[in-house]
Amino acid sequence: MLVLQFLLIAALLFERHRRRRTAVALMQSEQRMSLAAQAAHLKMWVWDAGRAHVWTSTSAQPGAGQSAQSSTDVAHALDQVHPQDRERVGRAFEQALASGEPLEVEYRVLADDGEVRWQAARGRVEADQRLMGVALDISERKRAELQAEQDRAALRHLTRVSLLGQLSASIAHQLNQPLASILSNGEAAQLMLEQEPLDLEELRAICADIVAEDQRAAAVIRQLGALFKRGDPSLAPTDLNQLVRDTLELLRANLLSRQVQVELRLASALPTARGDRVQLQQLLLNLTINAADAMASLSADRRRIVLSTEARGSDIRICVADNGPGLSEADMDKLFEPFWSSKSDGMGIGLAISRSIAAAHQGTLVASNGRHGGAVFCLQLPVQASPVQPMARMAA
Repeated sequence: MLVLQFLLIAALLFERHRRRRTAVALMQSEQRMSLAAQAAHLKMWVWDAGRAHVWTSTSAQPGAGQSAQSSTDVAHALDQVHPQDRERVGRAFEQALASGEPLEVEYRVLADDGEVRWQAARGRVEADQRLMGVALDISERKRAELQAEQDRAALRHLTRVSLLGQLSASIAHQLNQPLASILSNGEAAQLMLEQEPLDLEELRAICADIVAEDQRAAAVIRQLGALFKRGDPSLAPTDLNQLVRDTLELLRANLLSRQVQVELRLASALPTARGDRVQLQQLLLNLTINAADAMASLSADRRRIVLSTEARGSDIRICVADNGPGLSEADMDKLFEPFWSSKSDGMGIGLAISRSIAAAHQGTLVASNGRHGGAVFCLQLPVQASPVQPMARMAA
């Protein structure tokens, strides 16, 4: 009996010692994890959906408005998220809990001092409707991304202005034509006003011509103003067929002076694409001017550009094809690299910027050689909305 009691006491003492060692090891492990989290500016958290409760560890950055450890309800935790991100973050956590998929979400938080900071949360679903994970302060990365985008926007603008500088003679011609017509019609109207009796029908026709030519000049000026203007991208449903026509209108005098023929092959009932019209027109201007440059050494009767559009399933393609010498394999490898150009006087940034514009629109810009020679550049964009009604085929 004494032996049995002794063994029972020994077993209890051993179990007590084992539990103490386990508790110490667990505490040391938690301390190491906490130290690692602090060193990496990580914040650990547990989202308990069943109890509508959130626990967080050390703040990801000093001054983020939270103590070393905090425990609060879900509603209060979401109150610390930026109002514009709050619904999206709550939905992301709910979807992760419902699907069991890992959580990945980036959002802004409001610090006690009023500063807005960015965080990235990563987590996984545990048992009992709980999400466990970490949050990392990514404010510096977001600031760097914003600065990089601002730099890219400045470069796009400078390139656009440089491009328009090359078209100054063409633009002057585009404005001179309607202005000359307005002047001619105005002088004709003055002469008719001195005659008796007045031919009112003819005067109405002259006035209509003046209005039409004025609208034509105004359209050119509006396009130029948009291209010269430096502003934030504005995404909207865009009629790509009309974009091609407007771009050709800006280039018409330039291409005529080079004796370049242009054929438009525009798809009927083309869907719209969501995009920034100014950026897409900059891309198209660059591709068309490059196509004309590539044919400079050809005889005038062989200088021909084909601008085409087509719908391909959920995508739309705009292609610019020329009759030039085409692209060598060496050129293909470097074509879209910044500061590389096959032209002796080229800056080598036009195609690089054009591809970045395509990527910003969730699209692609690819180059190939045509079946009958020459180069073909195709921009592919996702479809946005309902089809645009066709207009008559044009040629220049």
